[in-house]
Amino acid sequence: PYTPGSTIKPIMLAAAVTEGRHDLAHPIECTGMFDPQHPDKMRCWIFKRFHRTHEFEDASDAIMHSCNI
Repeated sequence: PYTPGSTIKPIMLAAAVTEGRHDLAHPIECTGMFDPQHPDKMRCWIFKRFHRTHEFEDASDAIMHSCNI
């Protein structure tokens, strides 16, 4: 039921923590866009549908609710 991209998210999170690029104590923010320079491209599907973002979530919730941006 999930797109293939979703299977890589836990691996990317583990790599970010291992490399010191993310601390699990800090939430992950969904800004609703991938590239602030091009805010109308690659938008969060939650934002496109409901005009809001996921806001801040802990790592496990961010993976569970992520929208591939």
